[in-house]
Amino acid sequence: MAQGGEPLTAASSTEGSRGRLSRLVAGLVTLFLLATVLAPASVLNKLVFGLLLVFGVLHIGMRPTQSVVPTLSPLIVAVVYLYGMFVSVGGGSDMALARQLLLSTMMLFLIYPVVWYRVDLDHSMKVAGVAVACGTAVYTFGSLASVLLPGAGAIVELMDRYSMAAGGFRTFLGSPVPVYRLGAAPLLLIPFLLFVMDIREGAAVRGIAGALVVGAAIMASSTRALVLLAAVGAMIVMIEGASRSGRVGWSTLAWLGVCAAVAVLPSTEVFSPSEFSNAIKLGHLRSFADNLDLHGALFGDGLANIYFSSGVGRSVAQTEITWMDQVRYFGFPATVLIAVALVFPLRRPEWYRVDRSRQIALAVFGMYVLLSFTNPVLFNSYGLSVVVWYWWRMLRSDALSGRVLGGT
Repeated sequence: MAQGGEPLTAASSTEGSRGRLSRLVAGLVTLFLLATVLAPASVLNKLVFGLLLVFGVLHIGMRPTQSVVPTLSPLIVAVVYLYGMFVSVGGGSDMALARQLLLSTMMLFLIYPVVWYRVDLDHSMKVAGVAVACGTAVYTFGSLASVLLPGAGAIVELMDRYSMAAGGFRTFLGSPVPVYRLGAAPLLLIPFLLFVMDIREGAAVRGIAGALVVGAAIMASSTRALVLLAAVGAMIVMIEGASRSGRVGWSTLAWLGVCAAVAVLPSTEVFSPSEFSNAIKLGHLRSFADNLDLHGALFGDGLANIYFSSGVGRSVAQTEITWMDQVRYFGFPATVLIAVALVFPLRRPEWYRVDRSRQIALAVFGMYVLLSFTNPVLFNSYGLSVVVWYWWRMLRSDALSGRVLGGT
């Protein structure tokens, strides 16, 4: 009997059980993201990932009629990577990296339990973003205090090993710029823009606090494309949600920012071909063009194919230029197929009606894809987490959720 003498019905009991199970899966998803961004080299994220797949299988077994596959994009990407793996067996590839890349595509299948258990990935992304920002603060403090505090050096060494952290200086502004970042720093673009959306939607205190914390970590990373896209994305989000008078104000501020960038950037080495990072990337592209032939352009040379890059003066299997590597591995047609599968997860063209939620999701993900053109930030654990977040945003749209999940 429930409180008040009313019988506890089977339906309410079932709903309560589903709610508890959904909260458990949501907690595991958040834990998985935390392990992925803070300790990608540890085994924890792999264990949690395995648990999430188990919950996905359980959902299929317990509720087969409610386990509709909302998108075929994970399968498409995985099949292309499996094709690349078969081609790479012929030789000329880093097979350890090839296996790692192939297994990483399994992360995309998380979209199924995330959708089935109605997990709020916006919340999980924000938690992961704040965690990366806090980790960056700890790493920065440890790096600066390592001379004075022996224990701080041990913390830095531990984060170098498990968080793929990096510290040092870059000179693209004409003088040394300090760099302190975790390996998952590029993911910060998503939670930063989510916090900016909170500001726009009225949750000012939470939004401003989150944006300041995550924004500070973005600045500390000294990743040029990340800083630029975060600024541009924030302006787009605020302008899109503002009133007519507000749009005039934000547009004026954006125009002043563009003018300031045009005035300042020519005196820096941000776009200079001789800047160290730019020179390496240009060398990668030149060597790619020199080695490209008809067979490679159409069918690729295999997953994790090794080629000589004049950018670094040695043979490499993976570079910072993500989409160039995809063409090397699979050829142009399969690379286009991957891009279409990533950007368009819905099954039917008529479901792509323009609405506010989907428009914002597409813009944010588009900026992250732009970031991947010059940084290896997409086909790894945290990058594929961003892909799953984007798919969830597209699939959860109020206008489509009933039809997509209902399979009609």
